[in-house]
Amino acid sequence: METKEDNNVVITKAFNIMHPMLAAFVAQSLEKVYGQSGWWSVVLESLSRSNYSLPATGEYAELVDSLDFAACLKIIDIKWADVFRQKFGSKRYRSYVNELLDTRNGIAHQNGNPMKDDDMERALDTMARVCEIFDDESAEKIREILRDMRYRNAPEQKNIPEAPAAEVESKVATVNKAEGEKDNTVTSNCLPSWRNVMVPHPDVVSGRYKTAEFAVDLQQIADGKGAFEYRDPVMFFERTYITESMKKLLVQALKRVTGQDGDPVIQLKTAFGGGKTHTMLALYHMLQGKVAAEKLPVLKPILEEVGLDQLPKVNIAVLVGTALNPADTKRPPDFSGITVKTLWGEMVYQLAKASGNSELYKKIKGSDQKSISPGSSTLCEIFDTCGPCLILIDELVAYARKIYKKNDLPAGTFENLMNFVQELTEAVKASKNSLVVASLPESERELVGEGGREALRTIEHYFGRVESIWKPIGAQEGFEVVRRRLFSKCADEDAKENICRSFSAMYSEYSEQFPLETKEADYDKRLLDCYPIHPELFDILYNDWAALPNFQRTRGVLRFMAALIHKLSEDQDPSPMIMPGTVAFGDKNIGDEMVKYLPDGESWSSIIYSDVDGKNSLPYKIDQKDWRYKQIKAAQKVACAIMLGSAPKVGSQGVRGLDKKRLYLATVQPGQQISTFNDVLSALREESSYLYCSSERYWYDVHPTLQKLARERGSKIDSVDIQAEITSRLRKSQHQEEPLGGLHICPESSADVNDSSDVRLVILGLNCAYNNYESTSMDKAAVNSELFEILDSLLKTRGSGNRTNQNMLVFLAPDKGNYPTLKSAVVTYLAWKSIQEDKEQNLDKNQQKEVKQRIETYSDNIDSCLKETYRWLLVPSTKQGEKQTEITWHPYNLGSGKLIEKVVRKLKDDELVITRWNPIFFREEVLDLFARNSDDDSSVITVKQAWSQLCTYCYMQRLANYKVLEDCLKEGAASGCFAIASSQDEKGYFKDLKFAEKIDTISLDNLLVPAEKARQQRQAEEEAAEKVRSEQQSFKAIASGYTSNCSATCSNSSSANFTKPLETEKSESLKTSLYASVSKIDPNCCNQVVKKILENIVYDLVNLEDCELNLTFSVEANAKQGIPAEIVSAIEENSKSLNLDDFDLH
Repeated sequence: METKEDNNVVITKAFNIMHPMLAAFVAQSLEKVYGQSGWWSVVLESLSRSNYSLPATGEYAELVDSLDFAACLKIIDIKWADVFRQKFGSKRYRSYVNELLDTRNGIAHQNGNPMKDDDMERALDTMARVCEIFDDESAEKIREILRDMRYRNAPEQKNIPEAPAAEVESKVATVNKAEGEKDNTVTSNCLPSWRNVMVPHPDVVSGRYKTAEFAVDLQQIADGKGAFEYRDPVMFFERTYITESMKKLLVQALKRVTGQDGDPVIQLKTAFGGGKTHTMLALYHMLQGKVAAEKLPVLKPILEEVGLDQLPKVNIAVLVGTALNPADTKRPPDFSGITVKTLWGEMVYQLAKASGNSELYKKIKGSDQKSISPGSSTLCEIFDTCGPCLILIDELVAYARKIYKKNDLPAGTFENLMNFVQELTEAVKASKNSLVVASLPESERELVGEGGREALRTIEHYFGRVESIWKPIGAQEGFEVVRRRLFSKCADEDAKENICRSFSAMYSEYSEQFPLETKEADYDKRLLDCYPIHPELFDILYNDWAALPNFQRTRGVLRFMAALIHKLSEDQDPSPMIMPGTVAFGDKNIGDEMVKYLPDGESWSSIIYSDVDGKNSLPYKIDQKDWRYKQIKAAQKVACAIMLGSAPKVGSQGVRGLDKKRLYLATVQPGQQISTFNDVLSALREESSYLYCSSERYWYDVHPTLQKLARERGSKIDSVDIQAEITSRLRKSQHQEEPLGGLHICPESSADVNDSSDVRLVILGLNCAYNNYESTSMDKAAVNSELFEILDSLLKTRGSGNRTNQNMLVFLAPDKGNYPTLKSAVVTYLAWKSIQEDKEQNLDKNQQKEVKQRIETYSDNIDSCLKETYRWLLVPSTKQGEKQTEITWHPYNLGSGKLIEKVVRKLKDDELVITRWNPIFFREEVLDLFARNSDDDSSVITVKQAWSQLCTYCYMQRLANYKVLEDCLKEGAASGCFAIASSQDEKGYFKDLKFAEKIDTISLDNLLVPAEKARQQRQAEEEAAEKVRSEQQSFKAIASGYTSNCSATCSNSSSANFTKPLETEKSESLKTSLYASVSKIDPNCCNQVVKKILENIVYDLVNLEDCELNLTFSVEANAKQGIPAEIVSAIEENSKSLNLDDFDLH
């Protein structure tokens, strides 16, 4: 519900609550300084430049009512130094005022921008802080709104399917159950997830909490800082479990401050993280008197025991040793004219401020200025004057340590401080209703040196006379403290009982598989009390982890569990309970939180991600291998349970590790097969690098059996060995695939890369890694300048000469970011390989087996890293018209996968290499380009020239090989996109022109003829053929005039076969002249003979260009008896008509 209207309405409502008291506070403060007659003039003057419509005069109430919310805030800011600094005390309140003014202006001038939930909550919090200065009741009303809004804006928990994995396990057990075999599966009855039963607090579910919030700082709360959940009394007690010891303390405190029996001095002494500060904060909120008792129902039994119906208002001083600097002095802005120097000066100043009686400080002003303890009588008088009062002292030893053996500090000497402690205890004891509660460390690590130990010894001596030692949290109460802090309520009590009953039934039915304690009736109660957290998880945290020096008993558990609950909520965990096996160590927040408490924290981090949890871990891989494991994350649960249960005991000398029964208790849920967890345990034992097993107990350790030796050997492996191993693996594993014509793997120089006219892939060595870091301010070309220089050399040269086929090379480079991972994998593999080959190691059988398994594992790791690292395909290009020396390198991220396979896929998908070329593209990119760049319109390019350009120039298309071009040319010639010719004569005539017709072979010497030129030549040829046909018709007409009847004697001649001229290849020497004659033609068939000569000889000669053709026809006749006169006369007449060149008749 993050709409503008809703949030703005909420803020406006809070403004309306705060406004009347704010206006009265502003008016009263100004009147106190400027008088009854002058304060309004100051208002008018202060707001004269602002657009506020204010009356010039009027009754006091009318004038106060005329001040709107913004005007009040504006006046506070303007008159801060003169009036309001003393009222508010800290300058941070001025920032709060200006923040509220911005919020009000934003509400008044919405501009269509909705107020976000976070901004709304901050505004409410700021209003409550400011309002506390002048009206506690209004501040509490605003805090009530804030509480409601925080829960309103909490992310909703999504219901999830109820235990689907359990159902699957039940079915698997039924199917796989052998005859006569006991079924180790308990039916779950579809148990719901804990998330549907218990509701975590909103800040835990959303992850808004900060781990620092669990490390509550008493001084911050007293200063109005820190998380709202700790500052607000209502929310604090909602999340606080009142333990039996805390209840006794609160009862004692109420009795003391109300004048009944009660210990005047209470010492809180627990181990590090035992809840001392939290307990003091409970006292602070209970006795501060800001909230009515009915809003704190958890305190009702305590009030009844003391005989009270309302909480008393107590003046409180908070002294936190780590927050105070003994070398500094303090000038409180709300108490002008004083300088606080000592611990007792600070205490009395706070009491004076709380009680509103500045005269109290004057009683110890002298001793404060001289840094001398004021004496118990003076202190007792002060306590009685401002009583009831409460003095909360935290980290007193830390403060004393600062002044130990130092005599020149404003705070005084160590001896004076110890005198004050003695006088304080005596004064409180003698006072009527004052109480001192101090926390003292129990663990040695909190003392830090001689000063700390001496301070603790002395303080304990003085406190020992009147103290009541109190230890806040019992071991069995820890789970309730954690549950109350992290969970708000139980949404389904019946479901909760059903889940716990199912677990109890499982433990009872299969008691031999679980620890003895699960058989006890008390364990059933523990399940209910701890729910939704399994008791085993609490036991491990409170017994094993709390024993670690740095682990804070309560605070550490809270931090860990908050991170875990957030992670499980985010992942929609389906488990019915939160168990040790569900601890997600692979999550960074959880893993980091836990390993920081362990020795060798860095080692543990690497072990977690490789052998315990996470998607790259061994347990995850095991789970992926078998769907039975995968359904319930069996291997990951077992690994996480072992890690949680064994890591804190690594340094101990006692029994180490978890036995199987304890492991099953930490992992198995109703409805799951115990045998499944047993199987994954065996798999982990066989493959894990850090998992130890002895006497059926399992634990992780930071020292694998041969790991140290492997590390030492790995440190001696140099880059030459690494590159040699990678080169060897690549040459063995990588094979040529089309359209690649060849591979060149890790060449040492350009001479090792063939200058070939087919596409070749060059796989670069590790020294040629591509840097794709986004964080660098330099561009990619600058970052990779050294790499590109190497690539330029490989591309342009071969050995000492120039490379011709530059456009036929592409390169595969390793990723610089992944290089360290690959290098580490190779180093580790070679280290273990050297151990195996070293005969002097004298490895036993188990060690030999381990070494063999390690080598196999790391060998596979190298192969995986190679696939991940070799991911950058680098392709050269130049711009058309630029010199070939200006190379641009285009990187393509291929991702992970098989090297050649992903290269080939990218080359094809992005058409970086062409395996089939459309003739239209060839015409546009080659022929048209040639035509544009050619000075002679009649010139054409040869196939050889075109192929040479394609292989050479990086702005051209990159064809896989010559066959791609050949197929393209055949297709283009057939489709008429262009033509092919064998040659061109000096007149531009194309010989053997193939255009729009199928062609079988292409020669490198063939000419590539543009379609337009081919069409022009074809048209000319057709015109010439038409001319020939016309001439042939003329010859036929002439021949037909001599037709006569032919006798049968001509039949042999007419049936003769004639040979037509065939096309022949071009000859070096051609015949240039012809002479042919025929004699003794039979006059009876002359016409047919002449016709055949014309058709079969003459017509072919007529079609030749530049051919001079001469035909001669002669007639000779010898008549022995003489020619009759009438015939002679006819012949002579016909000769004249035929224009015969030569005629002789005699």
